[in-house]
Amino acid sequence: MGSWYLLGPSEPMPLEYLDDSPFSNYEAPGLILLLIVGGSSLLAAIARWRHWQSEYLLTLAAGAVLLGWLFFEFLWVPEGWAAQIVFALVAAVIMIGGYVGQRQLAN
Repeated sequence: MGSWYLLGPSEPMPLEYLDDSPFSNYEAPGLILLLIVGGSSLLAAIARWRHWQSEYLLTLAAGAVLLGWLFFEFLWVPEGWAAQIVFALVAAVIMIGGYVGQRQLAN
């Protein structure tokens, strides 16, 4: 959803929010959010659904990708900390689930 918001026809947020980032508009961040963050989550969901052997590692990786995205978003866009904290907690839960699942699979 966030990527569609960033890639939409109107400016989703003031461009001043990007002053401390390497981006001049929201196109590249929207594509990164869609393809890398969303893509890793989609791949983990498919792996879990299809019971791939790597399902827990992919889940752990998807949580790490989301947490990495949030880290850089926090550095570059100081507004919206409440949402970033909530999503960081979600990323941590995803990573813990992947870690626990992988440990149980190994035993």
